[in-house]
Amino acid sequence: MKKAILQGGTRFKVRQKSGYSYHKAKQNCKIELVRELKNDYVYKIAEPKLCAYRVRKNGFLIDESFKQGREIYLSKKDWKPYRTDYSRDELIEICKQAIDVPVTQWCNRDSQLALGNVDEIYALLKSGAEYEITNETDENTIWLKFHSVTAEQFEKAKQYSLDFPSIDEYWELHEDVDTEMFEYQPNWRHGDEYQYFGGYLPTPKRLKEREGMHWY
Repeated sequence: MKKAILQGGTRFKVRQKSGYSYHKAKQNCKIELVRELKNDYVYKIAEPKLCAYRVRKNGFLIDESFKQGREIYLSKKDWKPYRTDYSRDELIEICKQAIDVPVTQWCNRDSQLALGNVDEIYALLKSGAEYEITNETDENTIWLKFHSVTAEQFEKAKQYSLDFPSIDEYWELHEDVDTEMFEYQPNWRHGDEYQYFGGYLPTPKRLKEREGMHWY
């Protein structure tokens, strides 16, 4: 996997003149594969800085940081990369699958909000808006940011929509039940202070494992 996310808490090593030093990441960080060795993956840091702890033999942790482009070594045995290179077409297909949750499977008070978020991401992807998969992404959730969405792209996005149940359908089914459900409100907006929109999608793994329930 060419691009990946190094998760906070992950152990890695760095080549020094006298051998290797051992570290633990303090936060998530984007990394890119450089080469593969017999026992390790060699990645380079793809963000301005990676903050980490240096792990001493006596157990003490020392704060250190590494600049963009520095190579780090990750054990093939212990580390599994999370995918971050989803194409636009792949994300659109994930949206189509993620929206398909009948009201009978809503099991969280944010269930409709989550589907509304999927619908907005789908529309912005279809509009051609520039997106970034952020370093919060893991094996269950794909986090996205849309940057500098233009007024034209917002107008184009309004042409696209995925059908999902209304809040009224939920209340009709639960009129005699003491329950709670937040109603989705469309988030279309544009202006100098609204040049950013973000959201999340389930990974294919999360969709596959939902077992007849809402993936949320």
